[in-house]
Amino acid sequence: MTTLLQRPETEFDVQKMLDRFLAEAPFLREFSFPRVSFLTPFCDVYEKDGKYFVELSAPGYDAKDISVEVTGATVTVNGHFPETVETKNVKYFKRQIPRGMFTRTVTLPQDIDAKLVEATMHNGLLTLALTPIKAIVPQKIAIKSA
Repeated sequence: MTTLLQRPETEFDVQKMLDRFLAEAPFLREFSFPRVSFLTPFCDVYEKDGKYFVELSAPGYDAKDISVEVTGATVTVNGHFPETVETKNVKYFKRQIPRGMFTRTVTLPQDIDAKLVEATMHNGLLTLALTPIKAIVPQKIAIKSA
C-alpha cells in the first residue's frame, strides 16, 4: 500500500524564520549584548512634472536625525534612531524596534541640482523633490573655410 503525503505550499522566508528564531530563543534572554539590526528603510522613487521624487519611510525618526547628500545622480540618506532607554541593566523579553544607523543610496537617471533639493518630513515619511540639471544640448558649429 502506497500513501501519498501532500504538503501545503508554504512561502520560504528566511527573514521571517530568523526573526522568529531570535524572538523565541530562550537562551538569548540570558545574554546581554547589543542587538544587531539591519536597517534598510523602504523607499519609492518616481518622476513627476520634470522632477524626481524619493519618498523614504522613517517612522519614529526626527528630521534632526536624518541627513541627505546629493552627488551627481546619487542621493544618499543617512539616519540614526537612538536608544530610548538606557540599556545597561535592562533585560529585554522582546526587542523588535530597529535602532541604530542606516544608509540608503539611490541612483537617478540624471545628475541633480543640489541647490534645488527640497526635503520635507511628515508623519515619518521623508520626501525629497529633486530637480535634474538640464541636459546639455549639443550645438552645431559652422566651420569656415579659408
